[in-house]
Amino acid sequence: MNALQIVSRKIDPIADVQTRVIAYLTGELSKRGFRWLLPVVLSSITDPLWPDPAAGEALRPPEVEVYGERLRLTHSMILHKQIAIAMGVDRLFVLSPNIRLEGREADDGRHAYEFTQLDMEIAGASMDDVMGLIEELITGLFRELRPVVWESFERELPKVRRPFRRFTIEEIREEFGSEEEASRALEEPFWITGIPREFYDREVDGIWRNYDLYLP
Repeated sequence: MNALQIVSRKIDPIADVQTRVIAYLTGELSKRGFRWLLPVVLSSITDPLWPDPAAGEALRPPEVEVYGERLRLTHSMILHKQIAIAMGVDRLFVLSPNIRLEGREADDGRHAYEFTQLDMEIAGASMDDVMGLIEELITGLFRELRPVVWESFERELPKVRRPFRRFTIEEIREEFGSEEEASRALEEPFWITGIPREFYDREVDGIWRNYDLYLP
């Protein structure tokens, strides 16, 4: 077996899983009435919330010059999604490339500076609506991939059940010490809500209306 065949045998199972992930998620969203929008790669504005004002050193967003105009490489489709919703597309998703350069203090080896993000937007949806949809997608995805992952990698995916447990950030830190410790201690996906972030508004009741999903 030559070197090319060895590399192919290693890459092919990964490509197979990736293909099945994308096919399942885009298929499920399409069946639920979501419109699939193509990504914008260059724009005068991409993510108005980046860089995170709470972060330390941050690099300038990567830019290129096109016919005398400075355009930024996409780091999020957040603004374009909101524009599409305002123009009447009630449910949408996009598979978008993202270039996100952080300061050196964030370079811990865990965060990719280039990645593809499956992003969605739902007009008029509540936080619970979105969290419920994501739980359905995650549980279905794990069920879809379980035999494939076992056949290709001889690894057993965990059985994921809905509803996922929910913790406030205060509960996580009180019980586990940190988000990372919680992800090591818990065996199933869980939500963390109420995370203080400078670029999110609070509701009248003083609760931060945002959330992160952790997959152990």
